[in-house]
Amino acid sequence: MAERRGNRRIDRVVDPDLPARISELSNPEVRTLRDECRDEESRLSYTRRLLQARTDIVRAEVDRRAGQARTSEEFLRDLPKILADKPSARREARAVGVYAPEGDQGRREEDALIADAALTRLPDLSEDELRDLATRLTEGERKISEQRSTVLNHLDALQGELVARYRDGRADIGDVLSDQG
Repeated sequence: MAERRGNRRIDRVVDPDLPARISELSNPEVRTLRDECRDEESRLSYTRRLLQARTDIVRAEVDRRAGQARTSEEFLRDLPKILADKPSARREARAVGVYAPEGDQGRREEDALIADAALTRLPDLSEDELRDLATRLTEGERKISEQRSTVLNHLDALQGELVARYRDGRADIGDVLSDQG
């Protein structure tokens, strides 16, 4: 592959120079990067949703402490609504995969946030610890959302390049299609 940027998939697919380099890449390189974007988008979406769910739970605990929240029974009853995922139109418009984590994920910063056991002891956290946890979760979700947006933009550019190459005869259908979608 012509000058792969970074060892990790995420580094390659969020590389700010990627859009400018797409036209220089071979069809298999564009397809590989496109497929890596799809995989990474699925992972980022999964991680983002987990962080959002944890943030929602922490906010519910903050509300409970402020006397604005539901009882424990009401909270448990409403938990499925609190955690309900509302898919975006942008995600539904793409052929993207479903991320299924395998094994120990904990090498990335956001994975450490997801694995943090603080949620199991929310009632025991001090106000400062609760605020710190909420801040870390919110910041982690913001970072993931920014990466996901970049990945989606790069995915659009890569897919667009493959389609353009197919239309003008520089690629065949096998270069555009993949096993993933």
